[in-house]
Amino acid sequence: MFLAEISSFYISGRYPNYKKKISEMLNRKNAKTYLKKSGEFLKWLEQILKK
Repeated sequence: MFLAEISSFYISGRYPNYKKKISEMLNRKNAKTYLKKSGEFLKWLEQILKK
C-alpha cells in the first residue's frame, strides 16, 4: 500500500541515523513517483472528506 511505502520516509525525521539508508533508496524518478502519488492521494482524500 502506498501509505506503508511512504511512511518509511517519515522515520528519518524521527530517527536521523536512518536518513542515509533512506536517501540511498530514492532516486529522482522514485521521488517524482512518490510526489505524484501523494498528490493523487490527497485529492482522493479531499473528495472523501467532502461527502
